[in-house]
Amino acid sequence: ASTDALMDAAVAEFGSVGVLINNAAIYATIHRAPFAEIDPDEWDRVMAVNVKGTWQCSASAVGRMGEGGRIINIASATVFSGSPHWMHYVASKGAVIGMTRVMAREVGAAGITVNAIAPGFTLTEASLAQMEDAATYGVSSRAIPRASQPHDIVGTALFLASKDAEYITGQTIVVDGGKQFI
Repeated sequence: ASTDALMDAAVAEFGSVGVLINNAAIYATIHRAPFAEIDPDEWDRVMAVNVKGTWQCSASAVGRMGEGGRIINIASATVFSGSPHWMHYVASKGAVIGMTRVMAREVGAAGITVNAIAPGFTLTEASLAQMEDAATYGVSSRAIPRASQPHDIVGTALFLASKDAEYITGQTIVVDGGKQFI
């Protein structure tokens, strides 16, 4: 009901849903633990927000999009490298990549594109809350040796939302300063 209300408000204001960016996720409050010790309730909460939330928002938006609609899902580059003691987060973001590919195939004929952005470790408020050395974490392993900032992700989102990206769909773009070469 809340996702439908959100999409209805967008339609009332703008006439349709042009772009949906699925960025909501449980991240900063996750308890890191070996996979065999992850609390099942926490696993369920992470999946409910990171996976089910992306699915529900997309399902609600797609019927309110016309040709040229864009769905942009925020995944994570940790899917490609793994992150010990964070299996629930990594699994949820891997699911987002899989969902991106399925949705792209299902809505492409309607002129809607679906892509994912997989940021590397980025200096957001949530990331800064995760560790004391966040500003230098992973910097030396990047081809561009500096900390990733939120604006580094914004440019990719703006491109994917633009007409210039109308023939790109089902893709995951890693934005991590060259840490992952996949």
